Amino acid sequence: MRQETLSAILVACFAAQAAGAADDLPATSAYDTGSPLAARPEGAALAGESGWSALAEGVVDHRFRGDAVLANGRLALVLRRGAAGAEVFARGPGGWAHRATLAPADRARLKDVKLLKSTIESVAAEAAFVSGRQTLGLRFQLDPGEPVVETAAGAGTKALRVEAPCRFGVLPDSFADDIVIDAAAFSDERARIPSEHFFLHMAAGGEAVVAVVWDVQDQEIGVQLDAPQAERKIAASEISFAPKGRVWVGVLEGPNVWHGSALAPSDAGKVVPTGWTMPFPACWRADFTDAQGMAASWELIREQPDGRFHFMKPRLDFNGRTEKTFPADRLGWSTVLGRFTYPCWVDRAGHGFFEPAGRGLLQYAGPVLVYPLDRSPKTPLECLTFTDLVRMSLGVGPCRYILDLEGQESTNKGIYTCGARNILDGIYRRGEQKEKRQEIEQTLRDVVVFVKAIRARIEAYRAFGRELRSYLAEQKEDRPVFAPFLDEMDRLAAQIEVHFGRRQAAIKTPEHVADLTDRFRRDLLDDGGPDTYEKCRAITSQIVRVGDNQDELVAECRRVVKILRQQAGLAVAKNPETAPVAREIRSRAQKVLRRQLGHEGSLYR
Repeated sequence: MRQETLSAILVACFAAQAAGAADDLPATSAYDTGSPLAARPEGAALAGESGWSALAEGVVDHRFRGDAVLANGRLALVLRRGAAGAEVFARGPGGWAHRATLAPADRARLKDVKLLKSTIESVAAEAAFVSGRQTLGLRFQLDPGEPVVETAAGAGTKALRVEAPCRFGVLPDSFADDIVIDAAAFSDERARIPSEHFFLHMAAGGEAVVAVVWDVQDQEIGVQLDAPQAERKIAASEISFAPKGRVWVGVLEGPNVWHGSALAPSDAGKVVPTGWTMPFPACWRADFTDAQGMAASWELIREQPDGRFHFMKPRLDFNGRTEKTFPADRLGWSTVLGRFTYPCWVDRAGHGFFEPAGRGLLQYAGPVLVYPLDRSPKTPLECLTFTDLVRMSLGVGPCRYILDLEGQESTNKGIYTCGARNILDGIYRRGEQKEKRQEIEQTLRDVVVFVKAIRARIEAYRAFGRELRSYLAEQKEDRPVFAPFLDEMDRLAAQIEVHFGRRQAAIKTPEHVADLTDRFRRDLLDDGGPDTYEKCRAITSQIVRVGDNQDELVAECRRVVKILRQQAGLAVAKNPETAPVAREIRSRAQKVLRRQLGHEGSLYR
């Protein structure tokens, strides 16, 4: 089954499941409260205890005597005259709860509502807001069983304001580590964030994630902060509407749907219980804070009941979902990190734990956020993740394009050098070279393919670094006021050549490895002498030395690019004027990070 078809079926199942669960509300419906609501309603009113009038299907010329309510079983949108915006309620295990308020970014009050559509398949309305002497329009739509509100600009409206107070906001990133916006780290009243496609309000003390999704990348995005710095919160995010563009606001609702805690420096090397229990199986992401104050993103692994491998990590593969296994001690290995202990997991009961390392790149201290990034093979249909909200908002095809799932494909070419060594050394140790001549030939060809492929990726990263540094130099001439930011980006980009210079002698060239395989054929294919095995080992060890250094180098290059992508995004939040340059850096970084090879060090992160 094609992935597009499978995703479409899953989305349909979510909608049917949600609609079936909400048996006291139609799939989509509109209500007239009968008289204006003096204040935001309580959850009990939304549960049908208010006596509101349900409008007949197909009615669009209704004149509201009271206020308008749109509902679809998962969300209810209360359009209350005089309110500061449309009030979004989400339905969870504990009933209905207010999660966000949506309005034009210009401070305005809701004046009137016109129903545009009212069927079991969709309900939509346009609200008129008044700001001074200006009237601003904002359209809202709900579809069956989806916890997502679609918005579009009406007359005079340029941007959507999403009020969902929270300390932390997250910009999920498929190619690098997430960007975490911590209100406590900002002193200004406003901050601009990278203009891509997603922003998460981590709200309601762990019971709601309010996700904002938009379909045009170059829209202006900002956050407004309030309260003294010690108690700082993100009061609202504001997203400009592109011409014919739309903005969706979705809600992940339920106890423990996200978790925030903090690690102290003294926690290094210790197992730290989080006090959080995973509410449902999924691919949960943990955003740690590293020594530079940046987020380091990992996916939680889960302890298994039995078997040789005691932990599993769901991960998204280009051809479908697979799971990666870890031993009971959670030891893993990757290039750059080397041997390490996996830092985040849940036990068999679903309780979460962290174990930050006491040294190296896994030293974490400060805030840690956990949220459901994507589905796993065991995620119940009725449970939703961030990626589900994106699919429901954009549709399956645009979702795949914006998330760039094809670009996240990890491939391998040829056979890695350690694997080739193990095959060849094993054959010659057993004296099977004559019977396995064909396998030897294939292994020698494949190892050259592998070395050339990794070297091509290294050269792609080097080309990225050279071109980016040239671009930054041009920008420094044109925008000298950005010099500190540009200098820092240039310093980071220069690290690619620093890493290359340190390993250049060891990686030699692909032609060197090709020459070694030719020598192997010439000297060893028909050699059955007593020292043949040692001759074999002498050559394969040289090939492995090249391969090991190439693997380390390509992973080091990738890490530099990921840091550049994240740092450019953080720079926008600190200094909005850098946005055009930062956007170009992030775009170039994503292009070179696409279609990675398996040895680039991102198998675990």
